Amino acid sequence: MPKIIKPVISILLASALLLVPMGSAALAQDSWQEETPSGGAMMADLFFRPLCFVSLVAGSALFVVGLPFTATGGNIDESYDALIVKPAQMTFSRPLGQDP
Repeated sequence: MPKIIKPVISILLASALLLVPMGSAALAQDSWQEETPSGGAMMADLFFRPLCFVSLVAGSALFVVGLPFTATGGNIDESYDALIVKPAQMTFSRPLGQDP
């Protein structure tokens, strides 16, 4: 029985090593395809943008309130990015109808 296990494991390992690059190439090709957003997505985005603005205002308030705690923790940049920069990008610089 042990003589059979070694070739089976080597065949499985070789096939896995051959198939992994093929899967990542398929994923990379999928990410290159740019789709034009539909009209429905653009209409939904008109209702979604004000919510993004509200999250920007709320995130800015939370950032100011939590600033003493984030300063002691040494992660001001991470909280600034999460609470202010990302909502601002979603509100003002994201193309209409594009997924966040």
